[in-house]
Amino acid sequence: MNEKVVRYKTFSDLWRVLSLFEESGGEMSVSEVARSLDILPSKASRLLRAMEAGLLLERDAKTGRYRIGPRFLILGLHYLRTHPLRRTILPHLEQMSAELGVTSSWGIFRQGRVIIVDRLRPIGGQTVPLIGSEMPLHSSSYGKLFLAYLPEDEQDRILGTLTYDRFTPRTLTSPSALKSELQAVRARGYSIDREESAPNVIGISAPVFDESESMCAALTLAYTASRGDVDEARVLRYLSEKAVFISRQLGSSISPEHAPVIEPHPGADVEQ
Repeated sequence: MNEKVVRYKTFSDLWRVLSLFEESGGEMSVSEVARSLDILPSKASRLLRAMEAGLLLERDAKTGRYRIGPRFLILGLHYLRTHPLRRTILPHLEQMSAELGVTSSWGIFRQGRVIIVDRLRPIGGQTVPLIGSEMPLHSSSYGKLFLAYLPEDEQDRILGTLTYDRFTPRTLTSPSALKSELQAVRARGYSIDREESAPNVIGISAPVFDESESMCAALTLAYTASRGDVDEARVLRYLSEKAVFISRQLGSSISPEHAPVIEPHPGADVEQ
C-alpha cells in the first residue's frame, strides 16, 4: 500500500478514536472501542496504546479502561495563549464582568460548532475564569448569531442537520421557527437566548468583525433572569459598543453609527 495512503488511514483511525471518546464523555475499554468502530480488538488495542504513549489517552491501572489524556489540556492552554484574537478581546471581557456584574464570554464558530474560548464570571467581587464549552446552535445566543451571519445556503444546510433538542419550554424546535428567528437576529444585529438553553439564564451576543468585514467572533453577556438589578437596555447598549470597539481594533471599518440600534427585545414566545 502507498505510504501516503497508510499515513492517511492511520490518521483517520486516530481521529475516529478521538471522536468516539469526545462523544462518550467518559472511559471506554478496548472491546468497546473495537465494537463502536467496527474494527478488530487487536487493532483497537494497538491504536489505544499508541495514543497512550503520546498522552492523547490515559489508561486506568485498575480497570484497564481509557480516557482522554493530558496532552489535550496542554494543547488547549497553548491554543488560548496563542489565539490571535484573545489578547484583544480578553481585557474587554474582564472590564464588562467587573462593571456590569454579569458573566462575559466570547467564542468562535468552526465546522458547524460553537466553541467558547474564554468565560469570566464575577464571584465575591472578583472575576473568575471558567473553562469554555460548546453551545447548542438552535437555542444559544451564540449559535443563533453565528447561524444568522452565515450565507443562506450554508445556513439552510446546517438547519437541516440539527436535532432541535428541547431544553426548556422556550426552545425553538423546528427549522421554520429558527429560520424566522435568524432573520430577526440579522436585522437587529444581535441575538438573545431568553431561557431557551437553560431555565433562568439569559444570554445576549453581538458580532465581532475583522479587517475583511467577516464575523470572526461572538461577544456574549449572560445573567440569571431572576436578577432584579440588571438593566437589560444598558447591557445591550454596552455589549454593542464593545463589539464595535473590538471590531475597530481588529481592523474592521464598522463605525458606531452603523451599529445596531439596541432596544430591549421582547420575551420569546413559547413554541407550540
